[in-house]
Amino acid sequence: MDYIKDYNPWEKTFSLLNKSMMYQQTIVINYYSYSSRKLSEREINPYHIFSVMGGHGILSLTVSSGRSYVLFVWIGSMEPS
Repeated sequence: MDYIKDYNPWEKTFSLLNKSMMYQQTIVINYYSYSSRKLSEREINPYHIFSVMGGHGILSLTVSSGRSYVLFVWIGSMEPS
């Protein structure tokens, strides 16, 4: 069946995200900001993973300069490179 995607290459990534949500753990990600065009390391607390238009996103909470923010992280299409 062509319409079912093979997510096996990202099994560890999804497993880590699911465990961090289940146990309310903070994870560290590499985050690319399109506005500043810089890559940075961020600590996030993911609480929802979703799939849309062939890609995946994560809604998470993050703290910066003492303030809490909801952060949307786009994972992309997750096509093997």
